[in-house]
Amino acid sequence: MEVAGEWQLRVDGRARLDGNLVFSQVANLTYSPNFLTILIQPSRPVYNAGQTVRFRAILLTRDLKPYDEPVDVFVLDPNGRIMRRWPSIQTGHGVVTLFFDLPLYPLLGKWRIRVRALAQMEDKIFIVEQYFKHRFEVFVRLPQTVKLTDQYLEGVVVGNMSNWRHVYGNCTLQLQSAYHEKNTLPNDTEFSEVFTEFVYDFQGVLPFQFDISDIAGASASQDRDLSLRVVADVGDVYGWRIIRGWAIARVVHDTAIVKILGDQPLIFRPGMPITIHAFASYSDEHPFDEDELEDAKMTMTMSVTGAASKVESVEFYGEDLIEQRVVRAVFDVPNMTEALQIDVQFTSTSGLLAAATALGTKYHSPDDFYLQVETSNEDTSPGDFLTLHVRNNFRTDYINYIITGGNVALHSDRQAVLDPGLPTVTTFSVTASTEMAPIARVLVWAVTVEGQLVSHAIAIPVNPLGGHEVGIRWNDHKDHSGGSSELKMLGEKGSFFGVSALWEETNFMNAGHDLDKARVLNHMMGLGEDIRISKESTEVYLSVKKPSNHRIRDDYDYADIAKPHIRRAATRARDGSGSTVEFFATSLGGPDTASTFAFADLVLLTDTSVYYQQSRTTGMCKLLFVITEALRYLFGSFRLPSVSELSVDAAECDENLLSCLTGGCYVASGRCNGQYECPDRSDEAGCPIDIDPLRNFRIYRLSRIWRFYDPIHGDWAWRDVRKEGSEIQVFPIPKRPQTWVVNMFAVGKNKGLGLLQEKITFDSAGPFVLTLEAPKVARMWEQVGLRVCACNFDASMVPVMIVLPKSDLYKTVVVEENGKTEAYNPKKAEGEFQHIVWLNPGEYRDVHIPIVFTGMGEVTVTVYGTTQQQADSDSVTISVQAEGATIGKHTSRLLDLKNRGLVYDFLDISLDESPLIPYSLKRRYIYSTPSGHISITGDVVGPSFPEIPVNAECLLGMELMGAETEAYNFAANLWSLHYLRLTNQLPYGMTRKVLDAVAVSYAAIVRYQNPDGSFSMFPGDEAGVWLTSHVLKTLMIADFQDWENHLYVDRRILSNATAWLLDHQTEEGSFMETPHYHDPINPKIDPRSSVAWFRDTRYANITLTAHALLALVPVLPTLQSKLRVRANFATVSAVRYLERELPRLSDPYDIAVVAWALTTAGAGGSDLAFERLDLNKRTSDSRIYWSREPIGHNPIVYEDSQKPFVQPKDDQKWDAHAVEATAYALLVYVERESLGVIQENIVRFLAEMRELDGGLISTLHTLNFLEFNRGLILTLDSVVAMEALVAYSYRARIRDITDLKIRIELSSSPNSSLDLHLKNDGDLASIRSFDLDAIYGHINVIGHGSGQALVQLDYSYAVDQPDELDYPPVEAYDLEVTALYWGRNNSHINIKSCQRWTRQPEDGETSGLTITQIHLPSGYCVGQDDLIRLVESKEVPNLKWALRTDTTIKLFFSRLTSDWTCVDYRVERWYAVSNHSRYNTAMVYSHFQPERFNMTLFEVYPLYDLDICEVCGSYQCPYCPFYSDAPAPLPTPLMLLLLLLLFASLKNILWPLGFMPPLFTPPR
Repeated sequence: MEVAGEWQLRVDGRARLDGNLVFSQVANLTYSPNFLTILIQPSRPVYNAGQTVRFRAILLTRDLKPYDEPVDVFVLDPNGRIMRRWPSIQTGHGVVTLFFDLPLYPLLGKWRIRVRALAQMEDKIFIVEQYFKHRFEVFVRLPQTVKLTDQYLEGVVVGNMSNWRHVYGNCTLQLQSAYHEKNTLPNDTEFSEVFTEFVYDFQGVLPFQFDISDIAGASASQDRDLSLRVVADVGDVYGWRIIRGWAIARVVHDTAIVKILGDQPLIFRPGMPITIHAFASYSDEHPFDEDELEDAKMTMTMSVTGAASKVESVEFYGEDLIEQRVVRAVFDVPNMTEALQIDVQFTSTSGLLAAATALGTKYHSPDDFYLQVETSNEDTSPGDFLTLHVRNNFRTDYINYIITGGNVALHSDRQAVLDPGLPTVTTFSVTASTEMAPIARVLVWAVTVEGQLVSHAIAIPVNPLGGHEVGIRWNDHKDHSGGSSELKMLGEKGSFFGVSALWEETNFMNAGHDLDKARVLNHMMGLGEDIRISKESTEVYLSVKKPSNHRIRDDYDYADIAKPHIRRAATRARDGSGSTVEFFATSLGGPDTASTFAFADLVLLTDTSVYYQQSRTTGMCKLLFVITEALRYLFGSFRLPSVSELSVDAAECDENLLSCLTGGCYVASGRCNGQYECPDRSDEAGCPIDIDPLRNFRIYRLSRIWRFYDPIHGDWAWRDVRKEGSEIQVFPIPKRPQTWVVNMFAVGKNKGLGLLQEKITFDSAGPFVLTLEAPKVARMWEQVGLRVCACNFDASMVPVMIVLPKSDLYKTVVVEENGKTEAYNPKKAEGEFQHIVWLNPGEYRDVHIPIVFTGMGEVTVTVYGTTQQQADSDSVTISVQAEGATIGKHTSRLLDLKNRGLVYDFLDISLDESPLIPYSLKRRYIYSTPSGHISITGDVVGPSFPEIPVNAECLLGMELMGAETEAYNFAANLWSLHYLRLTNQLPYGMTRKVLDAVAVSYAAIVRYQNPDGSFSMFPGDEAGVWLTSHVLKTLMIADFQDWENHLYVDRRILSNATAWLLDHQTEEGSFMETPHYHDPINPKIDPRSSVAWFRDTRYANITLTAHALLALVPVLPTLQSKLRVRANFATVSAVRYLERELPRLSDPYDIAVVAWALTTAGAGGSDLAFERLDLNKRTSDSRIYWSREPIGHNPIVYEDSQKPFVQPKDDQKWDAHAVEATAYALLVYVERESLGVIQENIVRFLAEMRELDGGLISTLHTLNFLEFNRGLILTLDSVVAMEALVAYSYRARIRDITDLKIRIELSSSPNSSLDLHLKNDGDLASIRSFDLDAIYGHINVIGHGSGQALVQLDYSYAVDQPDELDYPPVEAYDLEVTALYWGRNNSHINIKSCQRWTRQPEDGETSGLTITQIHLPSGYCVGQDDLIRLVESKEVPNLKWALRTDTTIKLFFSRLTSDWTCVDYRVERWYAVSNHSRYNTAMVYSHFQPERFNMTLFEVYPLYDLDICEVCGSYQCPYCPFYSDAPAPLPTPLMLLLLLLLFASLKNILWPLGFMPPLFTPPR
């Protein structure tokens, strides 16, 4: 059954099969969808933004076997929106293994992994945080707890650079204390300073010891917790940077607690035994060690009252407590007992005292008829015999029983009572099946001679984990380098083995992310936070609110009383190393028969007499019937119980009060408040159990470091093994000094789930480790100090040979005697570099090797290190770019051979062969900086997927931020995928890869959605109508049926955004922006345009309304119920408004957008809109476009040969408007007409407006190689143009006739040419790019054949003169950048950027979204978190975001005005780089109109004048902290022998690598 809703069970009783109806009873049932055990294992409890989340889901049936049917898997963000979905994914061995990537800037908080099997849901929480790596990090190692009696708090402060070297400097240690609510994590305001210590000479590791006797002694309160926090502020003496680390420890009261397991009251039956379990531990559930139990004593006393009093005691001593931990006592309850009390006293070895009391209530039977079931089993596993003993003190022929497991009736039968005497004990056994795990409920009942129904029930634990023994055979000795280990999986043949590993400190969080026995048992018993949230999710999914403590609704007796818990004893280690849990047989008998059946989760009807305790009498007949046994009693004559046989009515509780189990009422607030409100203490029975109240404390008690997330190496052991079993798997071990904890589980077809009994802990540090660091980006002629860190983890001093191999890509910088060197043109050396250092045990040593590059491009540098024990190496890749300001030029041409067989194009390169200008001190460009390439792509859309995924950085050459940028990333991938799909060019497997990547962009977009459904450009910014419309329209690109299994957009995101959008529609049908955007973020929709003769404020909302309509039309089919009706009316109203305003439109952009909106909506006014659109087109040669002013195209120069040499296009005033307007127009023409000359000429215009290989719009070229050489690309124009070109290409079917042969001839290489053949082979969309060796002259492009292709010439060069920069077509911004240098040889720079908008009133009073980007000197860096704090400080209100890339700092302003807006930030030297490029660039530009810009140079002469020793970039600099001046040890015979061994090992190791150092440089 898998149908949700309310169900009814109806039972009719008849005298005979065809006799009259005697009784009919109906019971309401609630559907429970749970039929599986679902365990979810994420790879770690906390993830960092941008990290890969790996997880497994283990699904077991009721018989603990793998569930091998399809399931649905979801990932939900903190707001419950679906981010990823895998529908109907097939399990293997009952396991699903998946992964997904988080965006770089996701929504932070608690995410969920959800698994749904039929209607059952299981949720697992994992946490997403944002952490940015620093130059060095501080970790405070502190125990999780400290005892109240401890005199000292001890720990260690560790400071490591990013290359693992110790931090040298000073440290401020501070001890803080906080009193706070129990089991919570104190916040910063609750801490107060206790002690501060300043350590002048910090050497990377600092053990500390604080005297806390006075603090702990003052803490005597049991109502509040005391926490101690150690804060360490470590200052790097060289880098002048202070980093804070902290850790929190709880002060625990070293007190004992003893628990009587189970809920109260204890229901007893006079004359029969009662079983009591007691358990002692520390008050925080930490287990006692054996020393504390060795001389301990526990006394358990039963006191009874009634006709006769009795006191009986049982004592347990140390050996019993050590062996059993949970002690069990059986007391015989005398006849005629009316009340019972159990007292337990405990005394530990050290004298800790604890006591507990439990009250007992007599089972109600007017005739004193009792029935009781017991078991002698203590540890039952599936397959064992479950032995049951049933006692009764009345005459009956049979005892009936039913066994249930997981709310399913498994077995029922009856046992004959053979003993004629009274009382009797009937013993029988049944086989414990896997379906009974983890709890088998046994209900027994009998009918007395007088017709009275008597019952009892018991819950018996059945261990679900005992049948599959698994293990790991670990071998880390085979690989002597320590780089790998062998693991052999032991378990059932053919099982699924899941291996994982965590850093030891992460494992100590014990956050419920890993699989261990305690977590699995608690989960199967329905305990824990994951179970709670899963129930809530199921209720929402089924749209049925279920009772909190039971599944059957409250139409039967005792439904308002919570069911008793199974007796449970749990411990949790204070250090987070793990937890244990045990369950014990528990009596489920209630105070009368009705409650016993209710507590056993059974609805019953019967014709026998049922007696109730007085507090539960209703004055009506109680007809009960056991479902599974009902028909056996419906024969012959029987009678109904009379009212006189029932107890007297009792007063019911008011509706605002709750009932106690055996009589009395209490207020609802007293439920589960920790205080007994009922005389029988039942108000605290069945309360929710918080199995881990300190989980959040363990997760958040430590400050974060990069190693905590470890996105690169942290998942080295995450592996699935699905082969025959017992295979040997080789795992590569990360080379780092780190302790790991390895875990494994297995799922077998026959034996089910098996867990590793004890996790494996090991240290991955080998005897020697070498790391290499360098800046990611450097510029030509800059000197870069490679930072090599050699680490000796051996117990003896070792020599290390460090080798930098010879390369043609770089030379080493030579530092002469006494550190003599030059900033400009220092002495350099070629060939192999060698250096020896001696390392003491445990020493970390930095060795800086200075190099200078000989050319531009990507350079990979590798450094080798060798000792007599081990060799190691490390590599870095550095992007070497041109110095100065890079200027980019681009020429794009469409080779159109549809109607002719031969085409010539002559592309001019506007650079001379020599940079020298005769008779001038200036130069045309900087030597050796020109570089370029020519690319060819078939069809007109452009290159598709030069990499997967494509994004603004890939296609536009720059990194951007904001909702609109994420929408561009989302759309660019999907339109490229649509293009390949529509033109039959889609390779196998690409769809899955692209959609997986697009799902990351989708999660990034959702971050910008506000709770009301609207979207903001940046987090915390105001919502915008245009932006919400744009994002909504973009998300609908993914609405394609074939993609839904891989990319799913949550319908709530769409409906909430639509509802918010509709709230901003006026009565006349137009849409209004929010008041915050009185000055629109996108100037194109600004109704107050400078071109007054184009726009009129009377139709100020028309462009915005058109954009809103473009969003509403596609989203309408996805909406439901009232919202769909409302959106439909809004669409009609918007169409009417646009049709009314259409005759008054004159702006080409407005007309194009409105025409496409009306065409999309299928409006009657689309014909008039098309006519207006056609009237406003501009024609220039064979190009058609729409623009406010004429757009000039690529200049053509005719030289002596009279060949038309095409030059790169210059930026013009309305480029961005023209491209977007023309793209909308092309969409209209393609939709309305068959393809013809007009459409072809529109496509030609768009093709020639390209400013880069992948970009689709008009832009300008600027600045350095990565961020600026391809120009500032407008994402919005690119998306619209891409959509239009895809539509054109699909309808033109050019691919079918494509057979192009292209020859490329370079005037700089007259004796060579390049031939290329494009044909219909499914690879037209691939880019074919060829680098140019010489950047001057011209290029002849000759094409013949049929088809179309894009030919694009792209080149760049660097300049260092202001008059050689790019200048905008109109001045729009002022920009001033100043720098203040300070620190150790200018190690710190304070940069101040001031900018303002100057194009008033022509383009409006404000600029719209504006970006300022400033070049970052090589080796300098600023933390992204520092920039975020700058934004969040609101010091500059219109600064909405700041972004650091490898080469620039980008500042995002919502708008600029005519007033100066200044921003200050600080950058620091992270890597040693000298002789910096003298001139850096800065630029400010409009995001939506990039032709509005200002570009300037700012000089960094203080950095240009630094030599390599002034930045300490060489180990040869004598006044630097890492100068290799350690004297060599005296050459003892043993040392000479070691050196000989080292030389021998070097020969064996280095000779195969292709080099053998003939000579070693002695240490300086």
